[in-house]
Amino acid sequence: MVYRLSLALPCFALLFSQTCDTGYTGGGSTTCQTTGDFTSIASLDCVPDPCVPTDAPHSDKSHTGSVVGNTGDVVTVTCDEGYTSTETSATCGTNGQFTEIVCTPVICTATQVEHSKFAKEGSIQGTFDEPPIHVYCLDGFEGSGLVRCGSNGEFTSVTCTAIPTTTTTTTTTTTTTTAKVDSSSAVGSAGDASLRASGGASPSSSDGATTTATPGMIAADIATKEAAASRTTTGILGTTTGILAAIIGILLILVFLQRRNLNNKQAKLELLMMHYHPNSIVEPEETHTQVEMTNLNPMMVK
Repeated sequence: MVYRLSLALPCFALLFSQTCDTGYTGGGSTTCQTTGDFTSIASLDCVPDPCVPTDAPHSDKSHTGSVVGNTGDVVTVTCDEGYTSTETSATCGTNGQFTEIVCTPVICTATQVEHSKFAKEGSIQGTFDEPPIHVYCLDGFEGSGLVRCGSNGEFTSVTCTAIPTTTTTTTTTTTTTTAKVDSSSAVGSAGDASLRASGGASPSSSDGATTTATPGMIAADIATKEAAASRTTTGILGTTTGILAAIIGILLILVFLQRRNLNNKQAKLELLMMHYHPNSIVEPEETHTQVEMTNLNPMMVK
């Protein structure tokens, strides 16, 4: 580009200088020629300087060096879901640096969960980038779970509800019958004696009369239990006696067999003595013991 000055007088030897603003490169000076034109005027243009490339974590410009531009350029930056920033764009400044864009995690509104360890108001706090909080319900309640801070600034909900209890109702129906006995009647006396002995009660009316436990009924019940216990004890003693009798019988049989074995050995020894020493056999002064089986007893020594 050639700049021409319209002067009434010739501009010969006139010096023109241009200085660029900060953040721009160029400028200089030029001299007016005799022709009225300035020399090298195009070199005086100011060109914006490039800024140092940068990035913004947790945004669409999170890759290294993704934010680029020259002095005065404005780059739009959008934070990721769950993150926010007070600025939406980065501007390339005259110092060669972009304005900083910081995307910070969303802070959730503090909350609480009733019937849990976080029942105190506002005890659950956190941001989007923090790990979930495990909420445990108190004893007698169910519904424990994880609470997360969402991108919308609210925590997910956990509810602790009471565990339903099962109530078992047992109804006991007692029917009592009142026995009416005429004490002046012999028949009544006999009936009362029978009532005490059997622990029962005489019927009253046919319309569902009640029965009252009398001392005779209680005594009869105790007697019945004692008789049952006595029968049980007798049965145990009888079984024990039978076992002992069997053991004694076995022992007696063993003794009998042993004595018979000894007698057999003695007889064989005498036969050998008679064979090899016929004249050396001397009758013993005492009679040999004889073992006999009498009735069911294994042995009797005579």
